Amino acid sequence: MEKKRENKLALLGITIGGILLVAVLLFFGLKDDNLRKAAEDQTSQVTYALVNEDKGAKFENRQYILGRDFVTLINNDLDHNWQTTTRSVADAGLSDGQFDAVIYIPQNFSERLLDLQSIEPDQAVVDYQVSKGQNELTNQAVQIKVDSILKEFNQRIVQMYFSSIVGNLSEAQRNVNTIVQGDKETHTTLASEIQNPFKELPENFSSVLDVSSILDADNERFTAEQKSFVDSVNQLLDSNNEGLKGSSDSLETTKETVDEFTEDVNKKIEEAIQQFNDQVELQKEQLAQQWDNDLQNYQGQFDGLNHSLMQQMNDFYQSDANGSKTSGVLADFYSQAAYFKENQTARLAEITDEIDQLEQQVVTLKELRTKIAETYYSDGSKTPESATEEDSKQAILNLTDLSSSQNASKLKDQYLDVLNEKIAMLNNGEVRALLDLLVSNGKVTKPQADQYIQELEIIEKYANDYGVAFSTTPIFNYLTGDVPHDNPVDIVQSRTFVIDPNVTTTLDLNSGSTVKIKDETVLAAEIKTLLDAKLSSYDYEATVTAGSSHSITITTALKAGGTPPTTALPDQIGVTVQPTIEWTLSDTELKESFVNLLYNWRVNGVEQVAGHYASFADKANPLINDVPHILAQFEALGGAAQQIMTIFAEPGQQSNVASYLATINDSANLGLRLDEFAASDSIYHSYDNITDDAKKKLIQDAVVKEYKAGGDKLYRQTEDQIAALEQTIGTKENAENEKNTLYSTLHFMMQPELLKNEADKLNQWFAKANEQIAATYGSWKEAEKIEAGSVINEENPHPESGDTKPVAEATASIVNTMKELVETAKQSAETTSKSAAEVEDVGSKIEDLKKTTKEVQGNADKVLNNLDKVVADANKKDSTNDEYSKNFDQVLSNARQGGADNQKVFNFLASPMSTIGEFGKNRTISVVPYYLTFIGTIVALFIGYGLSSSLWERQLRKHDFFVTQSRIWKNTPNALRTLAVSMLIALLVSGITTHLVTINSTVSWFSYTFLVFLSCLLFTTALARQFKRAGLFIVGLLFGFYLMMTPLLGMTTNPGSVVRFIFRVSPLQNIENGYTALLNGMSIGWLTYLILIVLVLLGLGLNFLVSAQKDALGEPLGQVIDHE
Repeated sequence: MEKKRENKLALLGITIGGILLVAVLLFFGLKDDNLRKAAEDQTSQVTYALVNEDKGAKFENRQYILGRDFVTLINNDLDHNWQTTTRSVADAGLSDGQFDAVIYIPQNFSERLLDLQSIEPDQAVVDYQVSKGQNELTNQAVQIKVDSILKEFNQRIVQMYFSSIVGNLSEAQRNVNTIVQGDKETHTTLASEIQNPFKELPENFSSVLDVSSILDADNERFTAEQKSFVDSVNQLLDSNNEGLKGSSDSLETTKETVDEFTEDVNKKIEEAIQQFNDQVELQKEQLAQQWDNDLQNYQGQFDGLNHSLMQQMNDFYQSDANGSKTSGVLADFYSQAAYFKENQTARLAEITDEIDQLEQQVVTLKELRTKIAETYYSDGSKTPESATEEDSKQAILNLTDLSSSQNASKLKDQYLDVLNEKIAMLNNGEVRALLDLLVSNGKVTKPQADQYIQELEIIEKYANDYGVAFSTTPIFNYLTGDVPHDNPVDIVQSRTFVIDPNVTTTLDLNSGSTVKIKDETVLAAEIKTLLDAKLSSYDYEATVTAGSSHSITITTALKAGGTPPTTALPDQIGVTVQPTIEWTLSDTELKESFVNLLYNWRVNGVEQVAGHYASFADKANPLINDVPHILAQFEALGGAAQQIMTIFAEPGQQSNVASYLATINDSANLGLRLDEFAASDSIYHSYDNITDDAKKKLIQDAVVKEYKAGGDKLYRQTEDQIAALEQTIGTKENAENEKNTLYSTLHFMMQPELLKNEADKLNQWFAKANEQIAATYGSWKEAEKIEAGSVINEENPHPESGDTKPVAEATASIVNTMKELVETAKQSAETTSKSAAEVEDVGSKIEDLKKTTKEVQGNADKVLNNLDKVVADANKKDSTNDEYSKNFDQVLSNARQGGADNQKVFNFLASPMSTIGEFGKNRTISVVPYYLTFIGTIVALFIGYGLSSSLWERQLRKHDFFVTQSRIWKNTPNALRTLAVSMLIALLVSGITTHLVTINSTVSWFSYTFLVFLSCLLFTTALARQFKRAGLFIVGLLFGFYLMMTPLLGMTTNPGSVVRFIFRVSPLQNIENGYTALLNGMSIGWLTYLILIVLVLLGLGLNFLVSAQKDALGEPLGQVIDHE
């Protein structure tokens, strides 16, 4: 009964303990904010592959291939491992684990980015894919890197777009100036080519009138003189009469022609004036319409520019109405400033703590210095300079306790107790190991170490003889705290080599240390690819061979079947690569804390690029921390050895450790204790019979000198260490003038508030900039409209139509005169005949009249032709202006047609590119699944093995005496107890986590957590009851694999490996995956729940079927009869 009561109490205690364990672990794992990840950057070096399939596009008659610019951008990233390859190679590398992430630039990359004239531009989409099995840290690192590159490239595209807008606006301004200048030229042409010739028409008509007047005067003279020629030229007059009749008829015809011509000229002049007036009115309407269009376009551009500015300012910083949520560059800067403040505060605290620790070490060393002075000079205030040999003698007496009363025989009860305490402080094993390490590292010489070893052998002989035990407590961190260098070291640095393609080039790596080119064939292939790309336009190709691990040879030649270029190859071609060189440190370099590598690249024997690299391993830090312990051990070592020699050695040997050790190792003394072969004149045998003065005299001067020299050495070593520590620490008051001290480092570190203060300044600038932008936008006003003017006014009117009446009258007068001549020809024949010789020929005057008339007709034709040309030029300019207006309208279509409401355009301007990332199926976004899996395993182990040792066998009662005692019958009570405790723990965990964790489906979470914990508890208890230690091994093995391969800790597995298979089938990892799926908002299928229910039933069944032959008390099952 008593045992049963104890087992029940144990069962109750395990249940309560399990509940407390679950509560404590869940609180610290899910609720306490003080538990967080120690390092953010736990990702390994990520290998990126870039697939550039961009075909390029034309913009403003220029071919762009922006994918190539994207490749150039990532080539400048020296902090990450980038490789440019094809899609097939990238997909294969992503599958076999060669690449961690692949970024795909599509074929329409440039086409979409340069579609700047479209009303609805589409973003260029950059796809990237992360290999399966990567941990969340790698996923986030890839996502952040892609976003940073995308952000920088977006800025370049936006700059290109606004440069295009500004360029088109400038072109628009130049075209408007051209239109105005064309109108001025039109006006000038109309004035010079039409108005001026029209002014000459009246003068030409005057010339015609003048000629007619001259002909009339000549005709009167001819009539007067004709009378004197009548008799002599009758016959001539008769023929002239006939001619005059014909001329009269011809003159009538000419008169009609001149009338029709003058009427036609006047009509055309009126039509030209009307066309001129219509053209002026049309140009007035066009200028008015152009003013309205320009006002609308420029105002739209002004509004668009203001909207773009506000959009950019919002990208810089934006907050909601109540100011609780902010975004943008400034908000990110505020976040980084807060992180910097927290991190910088922690760093300052760490340095302060380190200063405090070092100052405490200085205090400890000063106390040790005082103790050394007390031990070797009998006074803690003495120094090697002020101490005397008498002080050292007194110190020896104090150490050997010889100054006490001389009532003890051979000092065994007093001196030896002090000596034993000093020996018990020594750890002889670590002292030997430390001396060997110091000798190998060159910190002490071999003779110095041999001196300490000889003293240690004397002490070990004494300890062995008198049964004194050495200390076994570890003392020196220097033995296990060495900081090794990485060896070999891979150095990756971007280098640019200038190569002359016209000659054979040899590229050599030169250094005084052991370095070589790692993967020289890969470097040769990379150089060949770059050179082939630059020589392709010349139809040349490069041959690059790796002669050795230090040399690469480069030659160029015309491609097979290629065409020789028309231009010579360039003298220099720059090639930028990232070669990997391997530096193997020598044994001497490995012993140094700081090792510097100097190397250079030579092109054809001439140094072109130099580089350096340094490796630092803080080897001195463990030794510095151990200095107080080393000095204490060496002080105890020297003091104990000296005390042993002082007691047991003869006076001549007390200053010679080697001599006394030779006496101990003498074959005659083997197997004897130190007191058995102590010299007769030693203190051990003589101490009883001497006074204090005699005791001092007994101590030889050589011993005193040696003892004082040892004290001086330890004292000065301690002072040197104190000085070194004080130099490392520095002083707080003079920190500004010190170098390489902790206080100077602390003094010159940036204050945590610095970035936040700078962020506040940026915020003030941002507010003022917004005010100025708003003020500038509010200052918009329409320009004053200039009314169109005309050169036609009262002083400069249109030319009037020509007056044809004088010409008609003159022509009629000529006709009448000709008739009168015919009528009077006979009457004046005699006079005419007499005066015929004196009359001038009228034919020349008539020819002048014809010439003048032709000039008038030519001027009229010229006016009409010039007018036609002016009209044609005006029409041509109008067509050009109309075409420009259409083109300009297309360029600024986003501003006119899209306007402020075209969000797609402005979204494109804000981010011309977007990304689509593909990660693994389940991304770990929380530490909760890992904690729950970890806590479940710990709780299952605790409950399972606690229950296995606290359950009791089923007792046989009177009414059960004849019952068949099957295994199920025996295990039923324990199985039910296990089920009850397990269900209680599972319900508790399910309820607590459902309350603490934010999830979409609480029912799914509660059910999954309950079934997982219940099955784990039942299985672990069954394993503990059946297999004991073997069950613990199985659970530990599963738990160990889970911890080693959990992705949350930064682990990843290679596809197709055995480790990957173990990772996939790990039950604990699958449990964590279930938690992760529920936490990410996904659902778990019915098959998973069915499997968990089957596992619960299987675990319960195993508890019914375990084979437990004895209970925890060791009594056979079923053999105890309970009579109660």
